[in-house]
Amino acid sequence: MHDHCIVPALEAGCRVVTEKPMTVDAERCARILDTVRETGNPLTVAFNYRFNTVHEKVRALLAEGAVGEVLSVHFERLLDVRRGADYFRR
Repeated sequence: MHDHCIVPALEAGCRVVTEKPMTVDAERCARILDTVRETGNPLTVAFNYRFNTVHEKVRALLAEGAVGEVLSVHFERLLDVRRGADYFRR
């Protein structure tokens, strides 16, 4: 249902930040992307776990060279099935 908010906001001249998934089918995605192109307004799709404080600290340490040259980074999150697991199973 995000497209029902994204498209009117873009048309109103807003910069839009939406949570993922932006939408769930190609038709709605095309509608959103067409509106971005038509209006020239920016759209950002956020991934809320990206802003985890542990990840921010690791990134800061890497940026300041705490471990030397970084060739690859991989984060893995284990699913806590006690809370909110249905969101991830979809």
